[in-house]
Amino acid sequence: DALDLVGVNDFQHGKRVAMIARETAVLMGLPAVRLDNLVFACLLHDLGVSSTAEHRRLVSGAAGHDTQAHCERAFELLQPFAHLSLLANAIRYHHTPWADLPADLGEADAIDSNLIQLADRVDALLLRHGLDNPLFHAASICREISALAGHVLRPEIVAAFLAGATREEVLETAAMGIYMGAGPSTIYAAETLRALDESSAT
Repeated sequence: DALDLVGVNDFQHGKRVAMIARETAVLMGLPAVRLDNLVFACLLHDLGVSSTAEHRRLVSGAAGHDTQAHCERAFELLQPFAHLSLLANAIRYHHTPWADLPADLGEADAIDSNLIQLADRVDALLLRHGLDNPLFHAASICREISALAGHVLRPEIVAAFLAGATREEVLETAAMGIYMGAGPSTIYAAETLRALDESSAT
């Protein structure tokens, strides 16, 4: 929870990014052995953010703001620790467009960094629309994410995200959210399931 105080005004951002990225990875068919490191990388992806003001600029997409600076800071912070350095490259490039990733970056790190970028952008859109009933904004969020396929986001990652989830998968994700986020996440999970049932009935 201490890590989620990054950005202060955006509590549980890291956990939401982790859930979105993990579920997209599962839909892509990535092996289970990859998922833990992906989740840890998501939880730590904004480790280099130094202030609430910087986090607000990142979320708003402020023109001229150096989005790479906090990625490089996080990379440097993780390097001295052998077990955490395994996550460093995915975090370092989580704001780098898919088409611009270094040629010598390993495939696993490239995919993980792009999954983090997808989830980070989805969460920023959720915050912009409001977290009250995220499914009510699903169509507009999907349109914005679709527009990024190719250059910014790997098409297979976008396709997996857009494939959506069955009610059972939504239930599983909601249960994980309750486990990771406690009280407020219980309310969000209940509202999400209510919205899903209402949209399915129409």
